Amino acid sequence: MKLPALPTFNITLPPRIKRILVASAYPFFYLFCLLIFAYLTFPYDRLKERLLVEFETPKAGKASAQHLEIDAIGPYWLSGLSLKGIRVITPRSPGAEGDLPPSKLSIDEAHVRVSVFQLLIGRITLWFGGKAFGGTIDGWTRTNSDGRVLEVAVENVDISQIDAIGELASGLPLAGTLKGKLAWALPEQKLAKATGTVSFSIADLTAGDGKTKIAGKLALPKLNVGVFELEAEAKEGTLKVDKLGAQGQDIDLVGEGKISLRDPFADGLADLYLRFRFADGYKGKNEMTKSLFGAPGSSAPALFELADPRIRTSKRPDGFYGWHMTGAMKDPRFEPSPTGGSGASPSPGKPGALPRAVTN
Repeated sequence: MKLPALPTFNITLPPRIKRILVASAYPFFYLFCLLIFAYLTFPYDRLKERLLVEFETPKAGKASAQHLEIDAIGPYWLSGLSLKGIRVITPRSPGAEGDLPPSKLSIDEAHVRVSVFQLLIGRITLWFGGKAFGGTIDGWTRTNSDGRVLEVAVENVDISQIDAIGELASGLPLAGTLKGKLAWALPEQKLAKATGTVSFSIADLTAGDGKTKIAGKLALPKLNVGVFELEAEAKEGTLKVDKLGAQGQDIDLVGEGKISLRDPFADGLADLYLRFRFADGYKGKNEMTKSLFGAPGSSAPALFELADPRIRTSKRPDGFYGWHMTGAMKDPRFEPSPTGGSGASPSPGKPGALPRAVTN
């Protein structure tokens, strides 16, 4: 079967239009070549040196000065940068056993790029992302006349690879998988006026490994915390914690309260109530846990409570230890709070449903 011939169109352009098209092709070709050669010959090595200098110069001469290392910088798409092998090295103060090795924050790959289409309408939008700690971090931020908008998503991050988290826990080994989202609007680019939501969780969270000694003294058996969840909402600079806690095999942990945000975040003011309780199964795990936390059903005082009078003061009738966290986030104070917070607790020794967190 013979197919019908396709119709043809004979379009004849006026000579003046032809001359304009031919003449305009030269500048477009020039701009195309300029972009390609600029993209391929950009001095990325000099940019790398500039970034290192800008990072370290303000901290020069300080004992705790951080050191930045970058293995390589290159192009990312047409309007971005790609960085590989990023390491932020922070010296640590000597401990009880002498000098401690510096902590290291390592990021395998990272990239950032400017949205060209957003620039055409007068908006500066940056897309960023990276691979670190076995997972991924992606997000974007936009600056406009009203301030800044920021969104970040985290997936499958292994917290055992983050040295800073272990240091906050006084060297207690932590393991688990972190995921979550953050979406904030910062009017006038000020954290103190932030509005938005935070939602993070750590699956299969454990603390301790039975080998590592805390403060060079005790090696606690592994503590199964379960799924740790944090949900909070910021309105006009006040971060209200709607959910903070975990109900695991070995411990119940509940938190509630608020944080008055400041610039920078470390200057924010905390007003949080925290309470926790060890399960009978964990307290009776071995002779060390029985003596440290008190054997289930025993009236003998636990060494854990005798170590600091405030710990015994913090104990509630339901078996929880309650604490009130106040002051600046960079240097918070923890005071016993046997009656602070809200919500009913499960029966002592029997982990049950977590109480609903209500902000005071």
